[in-house]
This record gives sequence, C-alpha cells and structure tokens, in this order.
Amino acid sequence: MTLSTDDIDKLFSEGTPPSEEDIEFNRNAQQDRDRIWRDIKDAGYSLNQFADECYLHHSHLYDFLNGKKQLGRDRLLIVFLNLNYDYSEICQMLRRFHQPQLYPRDKRDYLIMICIQKHLSVDELNQELERNGFTTLCPEKSNKN
Repeated sequence: MTLSTDDIDKLFSEGTPPSEEDIEFNRNAQQDRDRIWRDIKDAGYSLNQFADECYLHHSHLYDFLNGKKQLGRDRLLIVFLNLNYDYSEICQMLRRFHQPQLYPRDKRDYLIMICIQKHLSVDELNQELERNGFTTLCPEKSNKN
C-alpha cells in the first residue's frame, strides 16, 4: 500500500524516511493536467469559456493543459476554484504543480483559505482580498482577452 503525502512528510519529520517502494511518485504531471481537462469538460465548459472564467488567455490555458507552459500559484488557484475543488484538492494540486501550499500564518493565504471554506467565487474572493489591502488573484482582470 502506498503512503499519502502527509504520511511521507510525517515519516521524514520523525527521521525515518520511507522506502521508494512505499511511495507512488508523480511521474507524469500530464495526468494532473488531464484531470483538469476532464473536470473542465465535465463542468460543461468549452476551453475558451473556461479560460474566460479564469481570466486567462485561451492559448495560455491550452499550452498549460498540453504541458508547454506553467501557471503561477494564483492562476492555478483560480482554475481550481472555478472547478469547485475543495481545500484538500487545492493543496494537493498546488503541491503537484510545485507551487507553495496555502500557509495559514500568511494573512493573504489565510483569507484565501477562509474563502475556499466558504465556497466563495473567485470574484468574491478577490473582493475580500481587496477589502483587506491585498493583491487579488487576477489583478489584470480588466485586461483579459
């Protein structure tokens, strides 16, 4: 049986690293991109519609899903929020895309975490960030194509 990421972290923090046989390595980031693509389709979006919802250029989203480009942490958060991922899924996916997890001792991250728990939309989350003096997840929202 393979270990969860939390179990692996716990073993390392206890000074007893697990063997490679106990870890299911994420060898293909394309699997995660394929999941996102399926979730976009399952939500009833076309690629262009979803890119618009995420304030992304259509080509950038397409290139990300095809493994040609990366998305930054805030852009990934927008994608995950628009796909209605829960907090655990968001944290897991951020890790898989080598982005920092949400850190509750950072006030901006804390606000994002609260908004995720409340199931707020991206626009509502951005309003909350703005009200508290933080940059929004998509500051150039008005410049999207």
